[in-house]
Amino acid sequence: MTRARKAKWTALLSVAALATASATIGGAHSAFNGETTEGMNVITAMPDFRGPTVSPVAIGRSTGYATGYIRNASTYYIYANVTDVGTPPSGTASVIANVANVTAGQVAVPLVAGSYSAGGASYNYRSAATLTAGTVPTGPIGFTVTATDAAANVTIANGSVTGDNTAPAPSNLSASGGIAGRPEVGDVLTLTTNDTLDTYSLLANWTGAGTAVQVHIVNQGGGDRLTIWDSVGLTQLPLGTVNLGRADWTTTTLNFNGSTMAQSGGAITITLGAPVVGLVTTVAGTGTMDWTPSATATDRAGNPMPTAKFNEPAPVDTDF
Repeated sequence: MTRARKAKWTALLSVAALATASATIGGAHSAFNGETTEGMNVITAMPDFRGPTVSPVAIGRSTGYATGYIRNASTYYIYANVTDVGTPPSGTASVIANVANVTAGQVAVPLVAGSYSAGGASYNYRSAATLTAGTVPTGPIGFTVTATDAAANVTIANGSVTGDNTAPAPSNLSASGGIAGRPEVGDVLTLTTNDTLDTYSLLANWTGAGTAVQVHIVNQGGGDRLTIWDSVGLTQLPLGTVNLGRADWTTTTLNFNGSTMAQSGGAITITLGAPVVGLVTTVAGTGTMDWTPSATATDRAGNPMPTAKFNEPAPVDTDF
């Protein structure tokens, strides 16, 4: 037998031995994809010995925009991005989550492949159904997501969700702009809370980025009333009502139909915009605004706003 033929048979026997060994120890044949070449007597093996990558993972309420927060009895989904690796990858076989710290007994919740979006991020796995939180502690709560590929490689990713059962509350109320005491295009009303509100609770599918709204000011004894409406003026948003503290901001109903609204942390800023419909007047002096929130607005964990009246902090000034 020539040296070249002997080397070729040696290489082929090595591959056969490797395949036999994998069957003997229970390994998956799909993990071993390779070929032999005679020219240089080289065996090239391409095994999948690596587990999938799992990042990021998150928990998000089923009715909210934000992820990472949960309260007692909230319904929620588990999200994950899973990518199998290898040369070539053997494929993702299963993805499960252990959320027993959030919902008792849920140690192997199946996640299904798909295209999902939550909290401004995209995911390719989500729990097949919503789950309901039990009594959650305040602060970080750990959970895990485990991904297994077809070659039986396993990756476990650790995640965390914040338990929060405390209602948000107003912390500031202010209005500023050009000519003091006269509502004009470009003036800004800022409603601030001590916790970030969930934007979906204020306006469907709103992410917090600048969006079109309408601002309505209604002349009324005891203080003109300001409310925020959707961009077409059909639905009042659950930001409650602001009493402007004086009854001389307008003598009619005054609408700023081209206004915008944006969120930054705990602050919601509403910028008055054209077209303006109604009569604008300049008030004769200072006043103190107050804000009565709506319980429909919630924080990121789903806790509703209280409806107690909040007064504009001192000092008394001329708003707008």
